[in-house]
Amino acid sequence: MFNNGTGGVCEGHFSDIPVGGDVCGGRAFWGRFACKGFGRPTWGATEHAHAAMSAWTPTGWTVLLGAPWPDCWWGDVGGLQFVLETQARENRSEYQKILRTEWVGLAKDEDPAPYAGGGGARIYAKGGLWSALSVYMQKIVANESEPMNRTLPAPNPAANKIDAALAYHAEPPAPPAPITTGADGTIMIPGGSFASKNHSAPVSVIKSFTEGTQMLSNGCTSSVGPPCFDPPSSSVTYEVTPKAAGTYYLTANFSSWHMDQDLFVSVNGAKEVEVGMFYTLGSWNESQPVEVALTAGKNTLVFTRTTGRDVMYKSFLLYQKKPAVSPPPGNFTPTPAPPMPNANQYIEVRL
Repeated sequence: MFNNGTGGVCEGHFSDIPVGGDVCGGRAFWGRFACKGFGRPTWGATEHAHAAMSAWTPTGWTVLLGAPWPDCWWGDVGGLQFVLETQARENRSEYQKILRTEWVGLAKDEDPAPYAGGGGARIYAKGGLWSALSVYMQKIVANESEPMNRTLPAPNPAANKIDAALAYHAEPPAPPAPITTGADGTIMIPGGSFASKNHSAPVSVIKSFTEGTQMLSNGCTSSVGPPCFDPPSSSVTYEVTPKAAGTYYLTANFSSWHMDQDLFVSVNGAKEVEVGMFYTLGSWNESQPVEVALTAGKNTLVFTRTTGRDVMYKSFLLYQKKPAVSPPPGNFTPTPAPPMPNANQYIEVRL
């Protein structure tokens, strides 16, 4: 029932539905499901070729996963009409007058006068006199009433995981852990322990939910959008000194939320090798090992990307013996990227 028919990752697994061809509907459905699970008021919304959702906040209703109120509707009720009514209801004494005006319109068998109908078209002319007056009365009450600001219940003073996590992340991150070498010669490179990065690289070191730090890479972008025509602008450099020179096998411990992401590594200026990224549904996974050559003394590992979506890196590992790593599902691996254009295919245009 969850198959989107594209042959992508949305094939029968509920956790996959937010990606692939069912982005809007899947996210809106599961977003409302999550809100209901935590007791948060929520309401579905419809837009042209788009599904959305709205949810209640202490300062009023807001649209999530969709365009603003003028572009939403529920059946024949426009989004502006919905939010206007919820705002006016906060002033209960004045809202009684609005209801009485609507009742007169119903008694006179008038057509309703929606503030915004389906598709976001602002409709003022339709409807009878009393129905139209009720809409304008709602606007007046919503504009002249004091802003809503309901106080949420005080948190439970008893310690819990959420409070502990908030307290943990309120503190500044500690310096990244150093690069270490195990007894078997395996080199462990923490993601945040890079020696340098390109000034344009959208890379940041953040605290891990468990302990230590991790590196968030936003990939490589272009001033004209994807694809990225300058992969070196995303570069991050690590420096390692192995106990022994020779062939090593590199893997990445990473987490991804988007499909078709990539990562390349160049060791000591050698030709780049692709480190196979894949869609992990946000879980931590280890990439398949790729072969690299380390020399005696200090070595530089330069990582670059051509794609422009978030990927988190906990660490990189350099093994002396090829490790056995389970391969990812075939439909979670990236589609082959098109060849990068050569600079000589372009001419300079001066305006």
